[in-house]
Amino acid sequence: MKIHDIESGQETDVRASWPAGSYSLRWFPDGKSLLVEGYAGNRPVTWLSYFHRVDIATGEISKLFDKDTGGDSAKNATFLDNGKSLLFRARNGSYPAQGKLYLRNLETGDEKVAYSGESFGTWALSPDGRTLALGMYNDQEKRDYLKLVPMAGGEPTTVFRTEPGEFIMKASTLAWSKDGQSVLVTRCKLGPPQKCEVWRTPVNGGAPERIIAADIIFEIRVSPDGKRLAYLASQSSGDIWEMRNFLR
Repeated sequence: MKIHDIESGQETDVRASWPAGSYSLRWFPDGKSLLVEGYAGNRPVTWLSYFHRVDIATGEISKLFDKDTGGDSAKNATFLDNGKSLLFRARNGSYPAQGKLYLRNLETGDEKVAYSGESFGTWALSPDGRTLALGMYNDQEKRDYLKLVPMAGGEPTTVFRTEPGEFIMKASTLAWSKDGQSVLVTRCKLGPPQKCEVWRTPVNGGAPERIIAADIIFEIRVSPDGKRLAYLASQSSGDIWEMRNFLR
């Protein structure tokens, strides 16, 4: 994993004994470590998925909690209460409501269902915890939509949609700006070759703005200070980059 400083051009390698199949990253509120998802066991019968914490200064890795959450759960995981709780989408049979959002207290281990509304793909919670950004597919129109839904309940509002031959990258997730006024969404065009772009979409109207582009963009994460964007882009191999001051 690499941390890239856009201002100086310097790169820092984060070397660690990564869990098998490590992917998905999320900044911890302290900005000093990242949440990653990794597998254990043998595929496919005993392949379990766990959350891990990676210290970007030392490369030290620790398991966040000892419970299989199912694949792709960490891609959208969100810290609440200054890192004391974690909101994530459970995708495993050990959870009674698969595909729903769970809230876990990391100190006590208590869990509860936090959202069980209409079906969605990728998602992200707003900084104030009141609004969900959801990537939804319309089968009749054969296109993807970015919609906003109040956590307390209510009708979704459409703020972005793809054109024919395009789709919202499910593996890339969504990301809110620190001020909650825009959502970053990855729109891709069908290949070959596949092309992806990250767009900053205002939530209260206004034209979307393109931020970055690459052949494939797997992950986008905004740092706690709102000035850096960590993203995983690939052509033939993957790298993690850190982009600074992109929201100035």
